[in-house]
Amino acid sequence: MSQPTKALVVGALNGNFKLALTKIAGINSKHGPFDLLLCIGDFFGTEDYKLADVESLVTGDIKVPIPAYIIGGRNQLPDIVRSAVDRNHGEICEQLMFLGESGLMNTIEGLKIAYLSGASEGSAQYSDATIQSLCEASNSAPHGVDILMTTEWPQGITEGSVSSTKLGDDKSGFQGAGAVAAVASSLQPRYHFACGPGLFFEREPYRNTSGAKHVTRFIGLGEFQSATKQRWFYAMNIAPLSKIDTPQLTALPPSTTSNPFTSGHINGDGSRKRPADEMSDSFFFNSTTKDNKRSAKGGRRVPPNYVCHKCTQAGHWMEDCPTKMTGAPRVPPDHYVCRLCNVPGHYINDCPQAEKSHRPSGSVDDSLRHRDVNQCWFCLSNPQLEKQLIVSVGSEVYLTLAKGGLVDWGGHMLIIPVAHQHSTRQMQMLEGEEGLTAKETMKEMEVFKGKLFDVYAARDEIMVCYELFGGGSAETLAEALQHMHLQVVPLPAALLPDIQPAFLREAEAEGLELVPEGKLPDAVSDMFCRVEIPTGDGRETKVMVFRPSAARIEEHQHMAAEAERTGRRIPRIMNLQFGRKVMASLLGNPAAVDWKRCLLPKAEEEKLAKNMRELVKLDV
Repeated sequence: MSQPTKALVVGALNGNFKLALTKIAGINSKHGPFDLLLCIGDFFGTEDYKLADVESLVTGDIKVPIPAYIIGGRNQLPDIVRSAVDRNHGEICEQLMFLGESGLMNTIEGLKIAYLSGASEGSAQYSDATIQSLCEASNSAPHGVDILMTTEWPQGITEGSVSSTKLGDDKSGFQGAGAVAAVASSLQPRYHFACGPGLFFEREPYRNTSGAKHVTRFIGLGEFQSATKQRWFYAMNIAPLSKIDTPQLTALPPSTTSNPFTSGHINGDGSRKRPADEMSDSFFFNSTTKDNKRSAKGGRRVPPNYVCHKCTQAGHWMEDCPTKMTGAPRVPPDHYVCRLCNVPGHYINDCPQAEKSHRPSGSVDDSLRHRDVNQCWFCLSNPQLEKQLIVSVGSEVYLTLAKGGLVDWGGHMLIIPVAHQHSTRQMQMLEGEEGLTAKETMKEMEVFKGKLFDVYAARDEIMVCYELFGGGSAETLAEALQHMHLQVVPLPAALLPDIQPAFLREAEAEGLELVPEGKLPDAVSDMFCRVEIPTGDGRETKVMVFRPSAARIEEHQHMAAEAERTGRRIPRIMNLQFGRKVMASLLGNPAAVDWKRCLLPKAEEEKLAKNMRELVKLDV
């Protein structure tokens, strides 16, 4: 069994994070060091938080002593925090990461952590689609996950529990959420932490019934500085599920109970509660009638304290906001400053500066394609380049970890030309001195690939490489920031027979066709996805090139015309996550197609980069 991870879990801090982090530092000094800190519930609390403290946290003046992950509670994140999260791919400050809406995360130690932000009521409600997606994520973790983090208790968690008598006879305040019960039942965590009513409650372990052999331990945590002085933190040593001996994993503690979500519980009105296998498809069973102000679009009641984030008015969800029809600009809070022009008074999407650009629509998304080269995500000259990810820099090429990589040990890499090239096809077309440099670049890329091949082979893994070029006219490419990069992903060797069929299936679903003989397009501006897959014969590879089919092009023309007519954004003709989607599916984690779900704190990225430097040992 591997070395266990020492984890500290805390309940809702409700904006008192400055004092709480000081106490956590003391706990870490006395009982640690801890490898990670998990924060459930409301970290920032309601809008009564101290803005000065929030700003000090974001700027790094308030230190976080342990690599920490937080989820969203019942309240929205402060605007300044949301801006930091959007700007830094989830990182609020050094060692503090916001996990996001929901998903699965693998830590560097190998722990699989599932999380759900928000609650069934409050200003930060999760959606039906979010719950359904998280339940379906169990397909990538059929044997369960190590930890589940939620704000609410699951409905029915006190059923069959002797220890719940300590909560008193009236448990109406501990009803919990059916959606959370559905998630817990589907994901089968070894540990489930929630803060719910703000009481400490450590339930007896219960059996899982959906395939997992281990028991689940539910721990409800109190709130920091609560009036009732409930226990608000929980420390533990935990080894990854995948690295525990079967006898130890499947052992049943003496106090183990049956599964509380499948035992036919009784509701307060005497009706039978729905079992968890129904919850996963019908988790909104607590819904009320339309007389209770439910949105026709989302099906959820608008709480009295909810304020629309588009017009800052109460009484409707953002999806139903009247300003979406009138086009009226939103009014931001006093402390909000637009990140595009650094002027207060408007949101970034309404920035006048955006209208002055070359973009017909004035959208911020389009601005990402028309920035100064110094803003390119992959140019070494960019001062904002995330250099902690870099593993090696050669003469013409550098090697870096993929941001939000697909494998937990750091093997998902990017090989990137130092020069700002758009694609392999463009480099093939260059002449003279530029052409010679391009040839040296492609030659050096092969050296990097060879080194990675050796690293993967030592782990009994195989290498898949893919490059996706989004296309564009000569005029567009002159100012666009499409910097060529080769994605290199390791897969278990046993998946070799599945790789080509997986790409072909997904290509058919996406409306892409396979180009004969793996040829790149004649025109430099044509989009393509070039894939190299192993043949099983040493270092030999097979090249496949995909492009939009004629039917897809015709379909996209109709979609573009409709979008132009209705004023909506024109959809892409080719999914830029095509290659990643196939890789994530092969790895059994389709939710990982969204790279933001796989983000790690900067400290862990630095560890992975250091490990890869030791493994690759490039001498270029």
